[in-house]
Amino acid sequence: MLALTLAAARAAYERTPRAVVINLPRHSKRLDAVRAQLRAQGVSWEKMPAVDGRALSKEELKANVTVLGRHLLTPGMIGCFLSHRGCWRRCVQSGKPLIVFEDDAVLMPSFRRRLAAALAELREDDEWDVLLLGAFGCVHPSGRDEEGGGAAGLGGAARARKLLEKLPRACFHVDNVAWGLRPLRLLCVHPLLAKQTHSDTTVGGLSGEEWIPAWFKQVDDYTGVSFSWAWNCPMVRLGRGGPLVTVGRAFGCSCIALTAAVLHASITRSLALLQAWAASVFAFGALIRLLSSQHK
Repeated sequence: MLALTLAAARAAYERTPRAVVINLPRHSKRLDAVRAQLRAQGVSWEKMPAVDGRALSKEELKANVTVLGRHLLTPGMIGCFLSHRGCWRRCVQSGKPLIVFEDDAVLMPSFRRRLAAALAELREDDEWDVLLLGAFGCVHPSGRDEEGGGAAGLGGAARARKLLEKLPRACFHVDNVAWGLRPLRLLCVHPLLAKQTHSDTTVGGLSGEEWIPAWFKQVDDYTGVSFSWAWNCPMVRLGRGGPLVTVGRAFGCSCIALTAAVLHASITRSLALLQAWAASVFAFGALIRLLSSQHK
């Protein structure tokens, strides 16, 4: 049994899927960093030119982004989504499994060996579409209700084609939407084989973490998700050139509004503001749900 296991692991190591790295030309330093890691790990790779959402014409936006998305997504969110779609398309064209990295990926030690061990556990007839190599959310050992991440292995052309068919247009954050598809058969390695630095956000969020205490910047050692990234991550932009709603801004405004409503209710004995607060929270949640579920 041990010999068979070692043989399977060795075979999986030798056929490690080729990787692509999504990268914008202006972020050459990020590409240099991930290139050095992949070279050190012996992983074959090529660059996948990222889509610059700011450079898309009205016709391109209309063809590749949903109606709501054109008004509520940041250019970075659109570009990120379409860049991943380009990777899925490349997987279909090659007919082979593919590893997809964003250019802020950080590979864990012995990445290729540990990936080979994970692949050796998967048989050809196993029912899976995507193997997450680096993620956060429900893949966490403690369990969460969302999943996302910028490192994944696509099982092959048929599996990548499923993503292309289900998600023909950009509609929200690509990882939240793609990895949340119900028909998608999703697996994740444990422990994770890659993380993201989330530095110098390219999806249109806010930057700057000088005000955050050093002891509070790291939220989760398992996934590497930082407080500053989670706080500054964009949710929607209200209209073209309108105000940006981030996770932190939405949470902060909601807390302030709730406090004001509670104080108002305690003084006036009126629940009007509390009801208005509850209605606004429900409406915003419904908007996000609608935005992320309208795929065409």
